[in-house]
Amino acid sequence: NVLVENCTVEEYSSFGAVISGRGSFGGATPTVSGTTFDGASGSGAVGIGVVEAKATLKDNNITGNEFEGEDGAGISVFSGASATIRRNTIAENDDGIFVTGNTLSDNITAINNDIVNNRVGVANNNNSKEVIAEGNWWGNKAGPGEGSNNNATQGDVKSTPWSTKPGPNWNAKGSSDGLSTASVETTSTDENWRGPMPPSKPNRTR
Repeated sequence: NVLVENCTVEEYSSFGAVISGRGSFGGATPTVSGTTFDGASGSGAVGIGVVEAKATLKDNNITGNEFEGEDGAGISVFSGASATIRRNTIAENDDGIFVTGNTLSDNITAINNDIVNNRVGVANNNNSKEVIAEGNWWGNKAGPGEGSNNNATQGDVKSTPWSTKPGPNWNAKGSSDGLSTASVETTSTDENWRGPMPPSKPNRTR
């Protein structure tokens, strides 16, 4: 149950951080807060990867995670994991948030984030559960997939309602002031993509 906060992680070439609950780490519920992950100068593949753990990611800046074949992501949630993602800036990545595999019974929730200037804003790849991505700012008052940068959603993602202004003053869920009332399906990209691969098992020290 580790808290990581107020750090800067940059110039990485694979994962900026891996949160793992595998094996003897089972049941881990770590939090990453107030931290900057910038992979731009190191062609970082993934800012934060979550594997077989319940993680909370809040108040972070996660940018510049692009990789060959468009396989980079700001946040990747892999099989056996769940994540609560709140009040982050997730920008200029291949995928802002990428979810794949059979996640835990808990929903993946991404609420009150700035998800902007990504090739795909939130991608749900082969996960049987809907990703809840409500109340986010997508860089356009019209929501995800609008404007010059696609920043759309992929797969089963609930993006309505969305905020019509960026943080830190996102509109609270249930508030009608500045919060979209759109009930139509938002733009979803059909671009072919694979997404990042999960990290290898970490080394352990007994």
